[in-house]
Amino acid sequence: MQQKYAKVFADAGVDVVLGTHPHVIQPVKWVKGRDNHKTLVAYSLGNFLNGQASGNENNILGGNLRFNLEKHPKGIQIKNVKWKSLVTHYEMPNPQYNDIAQNFKMYTLNHYKNQAAQQHALNLEDDSEVSRQRLVGITKDVIDKQYLDEKSY
Repeated sequence: MQQKYAKVFADAGVDVVLGTHPHVIQPVKWVKGRDNHKTLVAYSLGNFLNGQASGNENNILGGNLRFNLEKHPKGIQIKNVKWKSLVTHYEMPNPQYNDIAQNFKMYTLNHYKNQAAQQHALNLEDDSEVSRQRLVGITKDVIDKQYLDEKSY
């Protein structure tokens, strides 16, 4: 459904589509429209700030998409598209008492250290593995290399 609408927007001459809501990051792609128009589509930037009680490491990863818009007589050109992953960090100070998550902080993935990751509340869940390496792996699996630079992770 998202791809269908991305094509509709590209055909209509839209330059950029920034998707949200699926709670996970999704690919960034160029979608070709009518008359060779290209639309930059970020299918989902994931969560910006999240404290979902049921979730996993995919849900704490979000994205920041940066690009330049250049105005030309024949329209706008989008250049220098770069993705930066963001991490929502929170802790569960007293998990044995079903405490409420606390100490929410946002990090860029390149500044998120394993020492902080080890303290993430999701590491108390059986199906989660919050580590810097795991978040870098998710980023590399989802976002095409052309949009990443080493400062992204």
